Amino acid sequence: MKFTNSTLAVIFLGSSLCAQQAREMQIVSAGIQGPPTGISIASENADTSALMFRDSGNETVWLRLSDGRGLQWSPPVRLDDDTTGAVKETHKHSLQVDGNKIYAAWLDQRNGPGSDLYFTSSLDGGLSWSPTNIRLDDGFASGNNIVRNYRLASSGNDLAALISTDDGNERLFITWSNDGGATWAPAESVTSHNGTADIDDIALVCSNDFAYIAWRDNFINGVDDSVWLGVFDVKRGQFVSQDISVSPNLNALGGDADDGVELSVDDNYLAVLFHADNLGSISEQLRVNLSLDLGVSWTGDFKVGQYDNAVLGHDVDNGVVLVEDSTVAVAWQDNRSGQNEVYSSYADFVSGIFIADHLCSNSTTGAGAPRIAGEFAGESFAVAWSQFSGRTFSSCFLRNGVWSNTFVVSANTGDVRNVRITWNDLYDNFLALWISNDSGVDEVFCGGYRPHQVSGTNLVAGTPGTISLSGFSPGEVFQVVASASRGNLVLPDSRNLGLTYDFLLKATRSLAPFGGVIGLDGTGSTVPLTIPSAFSGESIFFLAVTFDGNGDFADLSDAVLLDIQ
Repeated sequence: MKFTNSTLAVIFLGSSLCAQQAREMQIVSAGIQGPPTGISIASENADTSALMFRDSGNETVWLRLSDGRGLQWSPPVRLDDDTTGAVKETHKHSLQVDGNKIYAAWLDQRNGPGSDLYFTSSLDGGLSWSPTNIRLDDGFASGNNIVRNYRLASSGNDLAALISTDDGNERLFITWSNDGGATWAPAESVTSHNGTADIDDIALVCSNDFAYIAWRDNFINGVDDSVWLGVFDVKRGQFVSQDISVSPNLNALGGDADDGVELSVDDNYLAVLFHADNLGSISEQLRVNLSLDLGVSWTGDFKVGQYDNAVLGHDVDNGVVLVEDSTVAVAWQDNRSGQNEVYSSYADFVSGIFIADHLCSNSTTGAGAPRIAGEFAGESFAVAWSQFSGRTFSSCFLRNGVWSNTFVVSANTGDVRNVRITWNDLYDNFLALWISNDSGVDEVFCGGYRPHQVSGTNLVAGTPGTISLSGFSPGEVFQVVASASRGNLVLPDSRNLGLTYDFLLKATRSLAPFGGVIGLDGTGSTVPLTIPSAFSGESIFFLAVTFDGNGDFADLSDAVLLDIQ
C-alpha cells in the first residue's frame, strides 16, 4: 500500500542513537498471604511463557502464564492440590517450558517431615493440568526420606526427574515419563556410588529423548570430590553409560571439585562446568569439559577465565554454562578487582578456545550470581545479575559478536535479588523475574527486553529528526511503524505485533522514509522528517520490523511510547 497524505508523510521525529531500553516492570505476586520464595520463569521456542513461585503465607504454589512477549500475565493458577498446609519449597529449577508444554515440580511435606517431590503438567499451554499432583518416586516410601535436591528436564513428551535423597550420604535416582508426565517409572539408581559416597551438586539436561546427568561426589578417596556423568535413554528407560569421570585432569592434579556443577546440551554438543579448589590455593577456579559427540569423547577438563586463583587468590563462584549453535558460553563471579564482579566468556566447540573475559557488571560494591540465556548464530546471548550499588537487576548481551553496554532492567527502590532470565526464541525476547521489597515486603516483579531497539528523544513539533534502530541483523530491510495505542495485531507468521491497526499504522506500514537497510553494525535510522505542529503533546507508539532476503518477517522490536513536545 502506498500512502500519499502529505501531512502524515512528515509526521516524525527527533534523533538519538538507541540506548538499551527495558520494558516497564510489573508486580506479578499481588494478593499473596506471605513473602514469595523460590521464583522461576521459563519460555522456549513457542508462544508460551510461565512463571512460578511459592506463597509462604499459606504454603501454596502458584503459576502465571503469558505469550512469548511476557507483556500481560494470566490470573494466578494454583498448582498444588494439598489440603494440609504442609511446608513446600520451589526453586529456580522448578519450572520447564518445552514448546507449549509446561512441567512443574516442587518439594512438599504433605506426607510427613521428609520432603517428597511433587509434579504437575500441562500439555496445552496451561489450558488444562494433571488431574491430581503426582508424587515422583525417589527410591524411598513417601515422607520417609528427605529429597535434598532435584532437577527436571524434558524432550517433548519425554521427561526426566533427577532426585538426590539424604539418609546421611545423599543418593541419586532418576525417574522418567514418556507421556508428558501422566505416568512415571519407578526410580532407578543413577550411580554405583550410591551408599558408598556423599553425592552433592546435581545437574540434568535432556535432548532428543536422552537425559544427561552430572554430579560430584567423594567416591575416589572419601575426601576430595570428583565430577561424574551418566547418559540415560528416556525413551527406552535404560542407561547408555554410567559413572563416567568428567574431571580426570582435576583428579590428576589432586584438586577438589567444589560447589556448583552445571550441564548444557544442544545438537551434538555437550558441556559440563564445575568449580574446583586445591589447585595452587584454596580459592576456587572454574573448569569445563566439552564433548562434540554427546559424551562419547571429551576434551578433558580445563580452567576457564583470566583470574589468578593459584597465586593471587582470586576466588570464583556461581558459574553457569550455556551451549547453543556449536558455541559454549560461561559466566561467573570473581573478586580479581577486590570485590565480586560478573564476567563472561565463550568459545566455539571445534577450537575450545575461550575469548578474553568480558567484564559484565559495573558495580561500586559488588555483583550477585549471574544467570544466562539466549542463543548465538544471529541471535542474542544475555547475562543478568543483581548489582549491589543500588541493588538493581542489571544485564548485558552479546549480538553479532559485540557486547552491549551494561544497563538496568529493574526500576525498584528496594532490595533487588533472586534474579532470573529466560529466552523466547519466537520473539527473540528476554523475560526477567526478580524479588524486591519496595513496599516493605517482598514481591515478585517481571520485566525484560529485546535486543532489537527503536528510540527517539527530544521530539519537538516543527523540527526534523529520525528514528534510530539497533540490535538488528546486518543487511535486513526494516520498516518503522507507528500506532496511537497498543493492540493485538497478528502477523502472518502468528506473532503479535502488539499495536492497534489504526490510521497511523496504516500510513507508516509502507511509508518510504520510515524504511531502510540495517547496517553492518546492526543499526539503522529513518530519513529526517518534520513533525507537524498538530502532533504537539501527543504520545505515539513506535516499533521496527525487519524482513529477511525472502521478504518474510524477521525481527521485531518492542513497541516504545514516545512523547512529542
